[in-house]
Amino acid sequence: MDGKPFRYISGDLQYARIHPDLWEDRIKRVRGAGLNVVTSYDFGAPISENGDITPVYHVIRDFIQNLTDWKYPPSEIPANNPSTAYGQVTLKRVGSSLVATLSQILETCQATKDPLSFEQLYHGYGFVLYTTTLKVGGEELVTPGVTDYGYVFLNNVYQGVVKARTPHNIYFSAQPGDVLRILVENQGRVDHWRGEYPTLDKKGLFYNVTFGGVLLQDWTQCGVNLTKASIDSLSASFFDQENKEIVESQDAVSTPGVYVGQFNASVIEDTFFNSSGWSKGQLFINGYNLGHYWPVVGPQV
Repeated sequence: MDGKPFRYISGDLQYARIHPDLWEDRIKRVRGAGLNVVTSYDFGAPISENGDITPVYHVIRDFIQNLTDWKYPPSEIPANNPSTAYGQVTLKRVGSSLVATLSQILETCQATKDPLSFEQLYHGYGFVLYTTTLKVGGEELVTPGVTDYGYVFLNNVYQGVVKARTPHNIYFSAQPGDVLRILVENQGRVDHWRGEYPTLDKKGLFYNVTFGGVLLQDWTQCGVNLTKASIDSLSASFFDQENKEIVESQDAVSTPGVYVGQFNASVIEDTFFNSSGWSKGQLFINGYNLGHYWPVVGPQV
C-alpha cells in the first residue's frame, strides 16, 4: 500500500510477498476493510500525506521558477483541502473482555494438534485468535515463534503481550483446565527475502509453545473478520444494547478492548484523529478501517 508500518497491510510489493493463492483473499480484505486512507506521515516532505502543500514545496517551486533554462515553469498551486475539528468523542467499552467481544466476529475456526499459520488458514492479514485448554498448571508461557504481536488472555483475562524479536516469556499463574487464548496480530510483511518462498515472512504461532514446561497442543484458531459488514454488525449490536441498559463510560484502562463512540459531522471535510493518551490500536470510522495508531513507539501527532 503506502509503504508505512501502521496499517495491518503494510509495505510495498504486496503481490511479491504472498503466495499467489492468497491474492484474491488479500484483495477482498483490502476492499472489505476500506483501506483507502493514509495513516502515517513523512515529516518535512513537500507534500503531506493528506495532499496538503507544505512550506518545503513552496521553496522547491520558487527555486525551479527562478531557473533561467528550465523548460517547464511551475503551474499555479491548488488550494489545500479545507479541514475541520469535530471535537472530542466520548468512547464506551464494548463488553468486559476483548476476546469475548471479538468472538462475535470470528471466521470459520479450525481445530488442529499444532497451531496453524495465517497462510495455512488463508487469512493473510489482520488478526487470528488461537485457543487451547491447559492440561497442567504452571507460571511461565514460552512462545519462541510468535509473529508479530500476541495479546495473551487466561480465561478471557488479559495477561500481557508476546512479540517477535524480544524475549518470548510471560509469567502468570494458571491451573489445569484454564483456557489460554493468544490474539496474534500481523503487522505487515517485509518486501525482501533470501531463498525460496518457504523462507518468506509468515505470520502466526510457530515452533513449540509451552506452559509450565509442557508443550501446548490441540489448538483452535479463528481469523477475526474485520470487514465493514462485520464491524457495522458489532457496532449496531452495542448501540442496541446501550439503548436497553445503562452502559458506563470508562476512563483510561490498561487492558485491550473495543471502544465505540459517535459524533456528527456537520460538514464533510478533512480531519485528523489525535491518538494522544492511547497506546496501540486500530481505528474504524463507519465500519471502514482507517489503520493503526501506535503513538507510544513514535511521533504520530
